[in-house]
Amino acid sequence: MKKIFFLFGLFGLAASGILADDLPPPGGESLFLYGHPAYTTSANSAAGGPLFSAGPYSININPALTAGFQSPVADFGVSVLTDTANAKAGAALHLGASYPTRWGVWTGALRAEFFDFDSLPIGNSVAGHVGFARDVTENLYIGVGLSVGGMFNGAAKDFYAAADAGVWYRIKEVTDLPVFKNIRFGVAFQNLGKSFNHFEAGGVELSYGAGFPGIFQPKAGVAADVLSFEKFKLGLSVDASFPAFSNFVLNTGLQAEIADMFYLSTGWDFNARESSNDYGMHWLYLSCGVKFQVDTSGVKALGKDGVEQTDVKLDGLWQHLHKNIEHIAIGATVNFGARDGMPPAIEIDEIQYK
Repeated sequence: MKKIFFLFGLFGLAASGILADDLPPPGGESLFLYGHPAYTTSANSAAGGPLFSAGPYSININPALTAGFQSPVADFGVSVLTDTANAKAGAALHLGASYPTRWGVWTGALRAEFFDFDSLPIGNSVAGHVGFARDVTENLYIGVGLSVGGMFNGAAKDFYAAADAGVWYRIKEVTDLPVFKNIRFGVAFQNLGKSFNHFEAGGVELSYGAGFPGIFQPKAGVAADVLSFEKFKLGLSVDASFPAFSNFVLNTGLQAEIADMFYLSTGWDFNARESSNDYGMHWLYLSCGVKFQVDTSGVKALGKDGVEQTDVKLDGLWQHLHKNIEHIAIGATVNFGARDGMPPAIEIDEIQYK
């Protein structure tokens, strides 16, 4: 009963904020979700996406997701958003890297957003992120992160400084749910600190009490494999978050993996505050990716003995947002050393004694 009252309280706070007049600018809640296709697809899930996928980009959503890395990982990407009605455009850039140690996995990322146009007036900003994650067990990850950044938009300038914390848990199989395999849960507390509060639009400096992205934002997600064959997998994820306890955001994702090489993803997000204030609802996003291996055994810079194989995954994304805004993103994730997911083979030879 206490849990039920707690959930009703969260929804009550969200509903009161949806009706409030002090709204952040359109796209403010998604400020850190541009720059790499994975931000919109798998990275926007606290559980790691429909088919578990993690990279340095993950620390913005759930810093625990990188705990399973066994080798260094680097990623980079760019998003371009265009306002087709007014012939204006903006861009976001992302660059990140993760490095595993005996104590855990360290991750750093640098992001820059330039979206100073009428349909997406969230300004120009630069932010740096650092995170640490550790695997408590094979199926339990924990992580923390810290972010700092600055915004410059005309005469209005502001700064961002906040921490993130998260946990990830996996249940490989549930006998009562034979259809769902590899069930994953993720819970994160985002933006624990100060968000951007001041902004300039049309030459007028504005102030947002709750800030953006929403401070003290809880986010919870669940994901699972719904189909799993030798050459084909299909996964589903659902996440809910409450930015600043004054809004409700729902994220869903569906992803297919073919021959451990090709990826097709789609999904939908719903922002209650924006949808109720004539910003419209986003269309389904469409994303595709391809993964391949590169022989890097001769690259001495990757280690004394070299790394024999390096996984490279390329992703692209398209989504139609509100007010004639088109979102196109491309990105790459490089895993220096193919992950060893196969258990060691143990053979016992029978010896006969005479």
